[in-house]
Amino acid sequence: MVATEVRVQRAAKKLDQKKLADLAGIPRPTLSRMERGLVAIDMEQLDRLAHAFGMTPEAFMASARRTAEAQKQRDAIYLQDGSVNPAIANTVPPSDEHMEELRRRNRSS
Repeated sequence: MVATEVRVQRAAKKLDQKKLADLAGIPRPTLSRMERGLVAIDMEQLDRLAHAFGMTPEAFMASARRTAEAQKQRDAIYLQDGSVNPAIANTVPPSDEHMEELRRRNRSS
């Protein structure tokens, strides 16, 4: 959840890993491993990352929870192949975001 949010926030702020690592005072290889979920992010690192994004740690974690919830919803709507889950296809109207996600998945396959 936190690793994904670091990637999401970094992309939103248009930062490369080197710039974020410099802003947060974290070695770039460590940041790379954090983003891939290979190493845990401790509270001090979380605080540094949040502040590098211009956020409080609480706001960062709230955003991480929202991102995780959105991912769960996308996972419920789409199957592994990118098609819409037939069990819910007729129960939930697709949003613009869901349609864009489907287009993105189709382009990458």
